[in-house]
Amino acid sequence: MFMKSIILTLIFLSASVFGQFKSADNYLEPIVGFSFLGSTPQYGFNYEHTFLVEREHKIGIGFVARYWKYSEQFVATKTSYVDFLVGVQTNYHFYLRNKRVNPWIGIVAGYDFGSAKTSWTSEVHPEVVLESPEYGGLMFSVHAGLRYWLSPNIALSTRIGFGTMSYGALDLGVIFRI
Repeated sequence: MFMKSIILTLIFLSASVFGQFKSADNYLEPIVGFSFLGSTPQYGFNYEHTFLVEREHKIGIGFVARYWKYSEQFVATKTSYVDFLVGVQTNYHFYLRNKRVNPWIGIVAGYDFGSAKTSWTSEVHPEVVLESPEYGGLMFSVHAGLRYWLSPNIALSTRIGFGTMSYGALDLGVIFRI
């Protein structure tokens, strides 16, 4: 019975019409993500400006920013990583009759201002100076996502992305049409 209620509610909500994607709209999306590097949360935001090429060809361009940190522990050393990623994104939005649902795919080209620091976790070799690995650099990724519009100006979203530098993340966010 509970499942039927949920399904009927989703069908009823989907019957309402919201402007899924309009030309010259701007979207701002704070996110919380789950980085596949070090199983750590990441925080950031996305911005997107939209263009309609034709009725069924919708493009968005904008930028992304992410911050996360994690560490790896070995037998006698620990390496801590801090990442601040900024990049530009281009997204293709698929046309659906249901105006509440907006699936899309896209790419990001950016730069990871990453740093790494290695330190001893024990006093085994304190006289040996550890060198921290080089970290950060150019990054490219592909991603796919889904938006679900709750109102004409607010949507829930999810995005999964994979890229160079072993980047991968699952993001959850709230989109505001501004």
